[in-house]
Amino acid sequence: MRGLFLLVLAVTITATGVSQKRLSFEVVSVRPCKPGELGGGARPTPGGQRYVANCGSLRSLIWISFLIQPDQVIGGSNWIDDEHFYVEGVAARPSTLSELKIMMQNAIIDRFGLQFHRETKDLDAYVLGIDKSGTKNLREDAQTNGSDVAIDHKLEGLHEKWTAKSAPMSFFAWRLGLKLDRPVIDQTGLRSGGYDFDFSFTNEIPSGHEAEFQGLDTSGPTISQALRSQLGLTLDSRRAPVEVLAIDSVQHPTEN
Repeated sequence: MRGLFLLVLAVTITATGVSQKRLSFEVVSVRPCKPGELGGGARPTPGGQRYVANCGSLRSLIWISFLIQPDQVIGGSNWIDDEHFYVEGVAARPSTLSELKIMMQNAIIDRFGLQFHRETKDLDAYVLGIDKSGTKNLREDAQTNGSDVAIDHKLEGLHEKWTAKSAPMSFFAWRLGLKLDRPVIDQTGLRSGGYDFDFSFTNEIPSGHEAEFQGLDTSGPTISQALRSQLGLTLDSRRAPVEVLAIDSVQHPTEN
């Protein structure tokens, strides 16, 4: 299970509406990374004015910025996977995570000449909903700037704990999708700007890897069980229509 070894990325939240005024960074810097240069991840910096993608592939920057799963980005040349880039955007003022998210999307479109369209495909997915008994332990805490939203995780053996700060359900669903290797569709109807909560579960041992985890404590709830008992949420596996981003064209970035 890829999620068991996932290096969790702090990322942004996507907006569904179209703003009348196009949100853009005041300054954008793009450079190719040198071979062997360490990096990875895309995240806002404290203060909510800078967003940095540190030496990741363009494909990873796209799926992180558009808050979708890796398999939901289709098409594109080999170089968008093989070549890595440092991208830094600076906003004119402290901004929310949603705003920084849209700014980074527009920076990718402008600097990499990204053209794409959206398609809907029937895929294996999970649907996140509310248990009939109602939600539990979700404390509303709306974000105020791009450094607010976080889901920190701690892993001890097979036991994992997530601590959420100002996390909207859309962001939580996306993070669950990374963990479960398939899209998670948010159908909770919970539309607060963010929630604080704790969430603990026990990872299942990946099939064929039992010997590697022999002797580890396997007690505790699964993700699905923990969602229901701790948060009052349900997770149902089903075939569902899922939106994918299909790349029509893309080019190497323009010079700074």
